[in-house]
Amino acid sequence: MQSAAPEALAIETETRQVQGLYGIGDKRCDHFARQCLVARRLVERGVRFVQLYSGGKRESAELGRAQ
Repeated sequence: MQSAAPEALAIETETRQVQGLYGIGDKRCDHFARQCLVARRLVERGVRFVQLYSGGKRESAELGRAQ
C-alpha cells in the first residue's frame, strides 16, 4: 500500500474524460468520485482491499427532503 499510494493519489494524471466519467468536478459527488477513482487506481497497483465510505447524517437528512 505504501508504495502504491503516491502514484494512486495522483489522479490529475487521468484524462479529463475519465475524471468526468467518475463525476469529478460535479459538486454533488466530487468527494466520492475522487475516492472511487483512487480506489480503482489502488486496486490496479495490487492493493487487495479498499474500503470507501459515503454518507452520514447530513446526507441522509438531505435524501429524506428530496423524496
